[in-house]
Amino acid sequence: MDLRRYGPQTVPDLASARFISRQIIQTQVNELTEAGLMESRPNPAHKRSKLIALARKGERLVESMIQNESKYMDTLGWLPESDELEVCVAVLDTINERLATHSSAQTRI
Repeated sequence: MDLRRYGPQTVPDLASARFISRQIIQTQVNELTEAGLMESRPNPAHKRSKLIALARKGERLVESMIQNESKYMDTLGWLPESDELEVCVAVLDTINERLATHSSAQTRI
């Protein structure tokens, strides 16, 4: 989903955003590339680190997932109020900040 939202990224960037190792992301990228869902593209900022992007098949899959999710949400008959979303975003931001702090502390050990 991040590739759809933010565009092509490097494997290290994808790993950093998830606080997991580059090796795990590389394994997933390899599998998704073999399945035709992702593709590597040249990276103008770096010769060796390719950009990972959704292939057409991957774009169609993500779009289908979003449509299915929207249909499901419509069946619930409920959407959160804006103040509820603000609280949710604040909590998720705090979790993200603490994970980032913990992750950077771990790399110094």
